[in-house]
Amino acid sequence: METIRILLVEDNPVDALWIREALQDTSASKFAISHAETLAEAKTRIEKENITVLVLDLGLPDSQGLETFLEVKDIAPGIPIVVMSGLDDETLALEAVRGGAQDYLIKGKWDGQLIVRSLHYAIQRHQLLVTCKEATDSSRRANRALRVLSKCNELLVRATKEQGLLDEICSILVDHGGYRMAWIGIPLQDKAKTVQPAAMAGFEDGYLQTVKIT
Repeated sequence: METIRILLVEDNPVDALWIREALQDTSASKFAISHAETLAEAKTRIEKENITVLVLDLGLPDSQGLETFLEVKDIAPGIPIVVMSGLDDETLALEAVRGGAQDYLIKGKWDGQLIVRSLHYAIQRHQLLVTCKEATDSSRRANRALRVLSKCNELLVRATKEQGLLDEICSILVDHGGYRMAWIGIPLQDKAKTVQPAAMAGFEDGYLQTVKIT
């Protein structure tokens, strides 16, 4: 069974103890819980520990409200976050969810099973969002590659000079492929089989004058 590593950021020792006991008593899942009482301590633990999910109180001694969530999200974008707030701050918790938190818990309205479900939901939803983003990025890369290929095919049909063809292909890769720089090299017939730059486009910044490729 995979261990779910929880960072609990809560300055109230009673609430922190209750959550620890609830997770131990009501779940078949294996939890490992570390605890931070301040935002500063949480930042240190995020940097040093391998955390699966983060449970975050929005009211801490060194940070209050939505800013607490935003700071944690900024330093831990790859970790799902479940926020906690008092009953009178439910609107604030909902704002955090709209801003990227995976779920929220209202103090005084929870039980062990609810916390466990919330944690599993947060992890699964975060993984789904990551998968969707990767699929979207892959689709965008594929569409970009098709645009480049189409432009190069058009160029091949109308090209009349080799140097012009090489120059324009580099320009297509930069303008339509999204690359900062593109270059084409031709292998020489010397003993080292040196590759000599023949065309380039984009931000070269002296690179081709120093690079040695064979």
